[in-house]
Amino acid sequence: MKNVETFYPLSPMQQGLLFHSLFAPESGVYVEQISCTLDVDLNVPAFQRAWQEVVQRHPVLRTSFIAQGLKEPVQAVHKNVSIEWEEEDWSSVSAEDVSERLEAFLLAQRQRGFRLSHPPLLRFALLRLGSREYRFIWCWHHLLLDGWSLPLLFSEVFALYAGGSAAALVERRPYRDFVAWVRARERGGAGAAAEVYWREALRGFSTPTSLRGLERRGGSRAGERQAEVVARLGEGTSAALLGAARARGLTLNATVQGAWALTLMRVSGAEDVVFGAVVSGRGGGLEGIERMVGLFINTLAVRARVKRWSEGAWEWLRRLQDEQVEAREHEQVGLVEVAGWSEVGRGVGLFETLLAFENYPVDESVQETRLAFEIEEIKTSIPINYPLTMTVVPGPDMILRLAYDAGRFDELAVNELLHEFRTALRFLATHEDAELGELNNLLNDEKRERRSAAEEDLKQMRGLKFRTVRRAGVTTESVQVARSIAED
Repeated sequence: MKNVETFYPLSPMQQGLLFHSLFAPESGVYVEQISCTLDVDLNVPAFQRAWQEVVQRHPVLRTSFIAQGLKEPVQAVHKNVSIEWEEEDWSSVSAEDVSERLEAFLLAQRQRGFRLSHPPLLRFALLRLGSREYRFIWCWHHLLLDGWSLPLLFSEVFALYAGGSAAALVERRPYRDFVAWVRARERGGAGAAAEVYWREALRGFSTPTSLRGLERRGGSRAGERQAEVVARLGEGTSAALLGAARARGLTLNATVQGAWALTLMRVSGAEDVVFGAVVSGRGGGLEGIERMVGLFINTLAVRARVKRWSEGAWEWLRRLQDEQVEAREHEQVGLVEVAGWSEVGRGVGLFETLLAFENYPVDESVQETRLAFEIEEIKTSIPINYPLTMTVVPGPDMILRLAYDAGRFDELAVNELLHEFRTALRFLATHEDAELGELNNLLNDEKRERRSAAEEDLKQMRGLKFRTVRRAGVTTESVQVARSIAED
């Protein structure tokens, strides 16, 4: 206690993350990780000191969380903490073995998790691969930081490593100012206004969007394991989609949300769906919030409805974006409260799918330094309470990453879902004045074509033993699809 500087409450998003972290402490959920390559003659002590100084500079990085024995959990800022810094020499490890060994190391780091009451809730590892090559790994608990904060911290580390002083760095408001601002808004009536808004926005929606069409045959083993499928949109299509959205005054994020909503409509068979969407949480109202370090993101409920399929696709997307702009005015509220205000009611999840549009410029802060520092991979944990999470990473070639509960959902059905989502994005990129029904018809036609091809493969399979399938020119994927059709 002598080392505690102050206590203060949690933000709404922190409250949700803390609940799930305490519910499954060994799962490694919400343990975030960055792994990158440093190809430089690195001054290791100076690099370590830079990180220590940055941690000491930001109260949120010296924070722990206390819930036991309290009516309401609090976060405690400690006066001084020492970062956990691990170094290993892998220079004698063969290139063939490094990849496998690194994967195991990263997994072990995530599975270690953190004791939330013992700061700091972050740690670092530096693996020496050669005379001028290192692998740098940074793990932290998501309770501390969101993706927007990463380039802010990297820029400070690079400046200090290059010989700069902390006094010359940009002054940033502490995270507790944000929590105080949220609480003040609630006392000032923002909470009541949010309740009125969300009750009206979700009026008439009483049953969560069904994902039954994706579920495995023969029973579900929900939570058994997480799996992931990844696709790319293609450079030409990615550029065309961005251009089409901008030409109509729409954000790429809103366009992606619309495509995801239409995809869920096909899976559920409903024309009224609700899913979760991650927002930055850095809307107007608090001065300097865009430069602050901490956890500001939140998950908002997105409701999308099609009243007539003859409506223009881009007209419908604009209406969806306008609705989301209004929703952002009431974003600082927890999902538990929103679900309670809906007709779904408390105790029932409002949605089971999450859409995350990851758009934070880590690479930009790296490029501004003289370090040859290449960010090779950013691993984001999969929230355990969402069985289906679509992560979209914009860029020259948009990445679509679909994580799912493999114990509950069928692999082929999930791949089909990803294919339809990508097709919807491609359709929007190439059709200026199309109606929503045209996209629906296109997806129906593609599905019939794939089914027809699978049925043809099934005919080829009949009378053949499984070991001769490849010899007959039938792909393994077609065999799986054909088997699925045969089961129907």
